[in-house]
Amino acid sequence: EYSYQRQCVDMGWIEPPSDFGNGGDNKYDIYMYMNEYGDDAITNIDIQDGWNEEWAPSYIFIGPNSYIGGDLKVTVAHEFNHALQMAYSYKDMYNSVPAQWFAENTATLIAEVTWNYKFNNRKLST
Repeated sequence: EYSYQRQCVDMGWIEPPSDFGNGGDNKYDIYMYMNEYGDDAITNIDIQDGWNEEWAPSYIFIGPNSYIGGDLKVTVAHEFNHALQMAYSYKDMYNSVPAQWFAENTATLIAEVTWNYKFNNRKLST
């Protein structure tokens, strides 16, 4: 809720679109999980075959590396910003290396601004 407040209300990003009840309701879905790959987190689009819109609903998977080191709130802010990016255009986010770089660095900056943290070699300091 804090990332929503800071990014959508305070900064003016549009809200993530409804997922049409996937995950049980229309609230934004964030899942905590264990996996063997060691991923911190990922934001996935949640669309059906034949989807023709520029924007896309999404959901977030948060892996164990995100909540063991104490940086869960920053990871959520980062991934939530990817969800907001997808609310504008998921098609443009990953169609080129520059687009991927821009999406990742925007989410990193917004996570820093959301929580007033600085990323230092994947470690946080105040």
